[in-house]
Amino acid sequence: MKVIEPKKWKVNGDVRWVFDGKINGKRKREQFNTKEACKLFIRAQTKEPLIAAWWSELTVSERVDIHASHNRAKEDGLSLLSAVETHSVHARGKTFLRKMTLKEA
Repeated sequence: MKVIEPKKWKVNGDVRWVFDGKINGKRKREQFNTKEACKLFIRAQTKEPLIAAWWSELTVSERVDIHASHNRAKEDGLSLLSAVETHSVHARGKTFLRKMTLKEA
């Protein structure tokens, strides 16, 4: 993807930072008060196609499971990542057996 830099424009006498480029084949022009805000927007736009490609590779049932898990975690006040991390720690005893000899058993 082509590197896009924020442009400094004067709009109605005020200095504004502008993103002027194409997103999904359509021209888009956004104005920001600071250069940093404009750079954050540009970084977010460059990551968006990667996320869309990952999502489109999932089956419908996987998408439904992720969506339902997200909603359930949100209702319980958790992030989906913290729920997975907690499960991997607490469920370890149920799914992974400790190696031992016959004498220890």
